[in-house]
Amino acid sequence: MKRTGFISIIILQIMSIILIFGISITYNNISMLSISSSETKTLQLNTLSESILNRLIYNPYYIKKYIYPYLKKECKDNFKKDMYKVKLNEDLFKDIKGQYINIKFDDINNRKYLNIKTEILYQNVSSNISCSGPIINDLFELGNPYINYSQLEAEEIESFDFLLDSIKNEMKDYRKDLSSKFASIFLKDDSLTITRSNNNELITNFNDKKLNTKHNFLFIEKDKNKNLELIIGEEDHINDKKINLSGIIFIEGNFVVNQDLDFKGILIVQDGEFIINKDVDLNVEGIIIHKGYINKFPQLNLSYNKDYIYYYGIELPGFMNLYPELIKKY
Repeated sequence: MKRTGFISIIILQIMSIILIFGISITYNNISMLSISSSETKTLQLNTLSESILNRLIYNPYYIKKYIYPYLKKECKDNFKKDMYKVKLNEDLFKDIKGQYINIKFDDINNRKYLNIKTEILYQNVSSNISCSGPIINDLFELGNPYINYSQLEAEEIESFDFLLDSIKNEMKDYRKDLSSKFASIFLKDDSLTITRSNNNELITNFNDKKLNTKHNFLFIEKDKNKNLELIIGEEDHINDKKINLSGIIFIEGNFVVNQDLDFKGILIVQDGEFIINKDVDLNVEGIIIHKGYINKFPQLNLSYNKDYIYYYGIELPGFMNLYPELIKKY
């Protein structure tokens, strides 16, 4: 009887060991499955986050929809450096309903940088991926008030070509979003003259349209082999009161100045010359971007002014040009 009881105890101990071992194996398997599932979800989420980030920084449609409005606000408000929490819609990715990205603009090495960070939650797993890089076409941040195509380095020529291509290809879309306070004239294959009326209003030869002293967008595009000009003032009225003009001017042709002119903003002259009457002064605060013959005029006074460049430039296709530099995962 004693031997039988001893054997029973041994059998119970063995069964307990087997049971504990089985439970341990089961627990380990469940843990491994859970870890594997978590790793799979994390991998899926990182892939999803990277896909979202790539769309936001490389796809023009999403850049214009999710980034441009906040960059425009900062350019108009003199970069207060606010942090923006931006809700993503289903058009970006159908599985991310109610998700957000954080957008902020910083100053780094005299350039405006975009910092964008995803906040994606997918099947109870979270992932954060961030990206940073310059957001403004580098031509506008060189600190030089006069940029001539013939003097640029290879990378700067690429930026110049990008700017002009964007203006040509995207102008119609940007015209739709142009603020109503801008006095805008868009001409193709025709010259434009700006003069001062007797009551000191700025008028043009384009349907007698009046201009503002601020907030103007003048766009003169060459369509055929025709010499175009933007003419400021009249030659026989060179002693009249100075003309003040602000905004954006784009001319594929000559820029002719017959009266004293103070211009604040961005002046782009492509395939044309600056023709300045010897008796008048041209003062520019902002930037001149010129693809054409270089003339030296003692009466051409230039001052690089970022405030005017940012304020007006954001209305110009090709001004926003994102260069992703650094991507981090958290």
